[in-house]
Amino acid sequence: MSIETSLSLRDGLLCNVDMDNLCIEATDELLEMAHEKPPPLEDSVTSSTCSTSSITDPGVIGKDPWCTLSSYGGASAMNEMELKELIGPNEEGGLVWTAQLVSAGTSIKPRRGMPFPVYTNDFLSSVKRIGTPSVEVHAEAGYDDLWDPYSRQESRELKPEEARWVFKGVLNGWPGLTLMEVRKVRVEDHGNNLLKKMMSSATGKRKIWDCHRDGNERGVDLVDAINATKVNRDTVITVEMRSPKWSSQGWSKDSPGFCMWIEGPTVDDRTSGSPSKLTINYGTNIITNTIEERDAACTKVHMINHRYASPDKPESTRDRLLYHTIILLEWDHQRYCSVVEIGFLNGLGGYKCRSNWFEDKDVTPYNQLHDSFPNECVLPWKSMLSEIRVTNVPFKDKEDMITNYMNKYEGHQGRFVDTNCSFSHEVRLTFNKRSHIATYLVNYILRDKTYSKKDVSPYHPVNQIQYRNSTHTFLYESTKYSKK
Repeated sequence: MSIETSLSLRDGLLCNVDMDNLCIEATDELLEMAHEKPPPLEDSVTSSTCSTSSITDPGVIGKDPWCTLSSYGGASAMNEMELKELIGPNEEGGLVWTAQLVSAGTSIKPRRGMPFPVYTNDFLSSVKRIGTPSVEVHAEAGYDDLWDPYSRQESRELKPEEARWVFKGVLNGWPGLTLMEVRKVRVEDHGNNLLKKMMSSATGKRKIWDCHRDGNERGVDLVDAINATKVNRDTVITVEMRSPKWSSQGWSKDSPGFCMWIEGPTVDDRTSGSPSKLTINYGTNIITNTIEERDAACTKVHMINHRYASPDKPESTRDRLLYHTIILLEWDHQRYCSVVEIGFLNGLGGYKCRSNWFEDKDVTPYNQLHDSFPNECVLPWKSMLSEIRVTNVPFKDKEDMITNYMNKYEGHQGRFVDTNCSFSHEVRLTFNKRSHIATYLVNYILRDKTYSKKDVSPYHPVNQIQYRNSTHTFLYESTKYSKK
């Protein structure tokens, strides 16, 4: 968690707190675990993806977080109107993903990072064009009909909606990658031909197809462009795709906000040893799904910090300087506390849901959290964007949690190193119910989703000038702002 965000979370609950006595180093959990490089995305018990023809139970694919099978050919089974309604309007702003087309016979592992490997034939069978390319509409309308006789400009009334090429399936075993539209196709030749390299862009890639320029203005179909590309063993074809616009706001269209609330066992469950099923809500649903009798008041807030254990190698100087900071919330019922933290977007769902706040974190093949996770949240992470995670833990207060949980995993053979609490205070907010806290968190993440490594810096008195209070992002409705 960046220092700006961790202090903002604290300030949002307290309002007007003395900042002069705080001194702590902080960083994000996943950044620290990765040591600057994200760990490899999760492996699976399945060694390769499966085409639709080889699936024994296709109803499961893409609908369960543990299923790592891919599914292709979904677009061909839908008509144009169904696909158009599903993908929504042609708007910029959706999350962008890339896939790499590979030849048949190549071994593909599921749930890889970008670019996601997919057989060329499987990919092409999953793409369908909706709409008519503008060049064809112009040809049918005729020259005179396309121009406004008074302004000599192209008539807006006759300007057609651009054709789009939609992918429908389950890409590379990721349940959350099911619906995207293809925007660009690029080719990179890894050979030693100097002339080819000089003709390519600075990145070594050349664009062979663009939805607007080639697909609409020139009428070149995506499938034809890919099939016409000459390939050899050194050729790499990558496809850039864009999810619907709402994907940049949340995991579903109806519940915006990259914030999830994980409810699990209570203090009573822990003491009795009774198992408790996990419930996960996200986005605005964490507000609307709050049951009135569970709408407890937040009484205390704590800032807890620790370094991550390094069991396989000695700590470096950098390791000893970097701390992860969480916000621990206490409630008036004392049935549980809530851990609030920020990490990479999809960092939990894309990493087998290995959370430090669950005893069975390292259980294989999947832990209880992974088994309960919404399938639409199982996606590859994006390290420049963030999500807020709230996890209920079965401890009544800070002392109970540190003594009976964090100290249990203290040390380099455990999970936490140098656990300490740098700040504690009673919550001063008048509106301090759980539903209020949920609203503040959703407001924040809808207003600021960025997660940039350059902003993760040690919190030291010398660096305090870098801190910028962001309390306003919690308190006000995120949609009622205008950019200046």
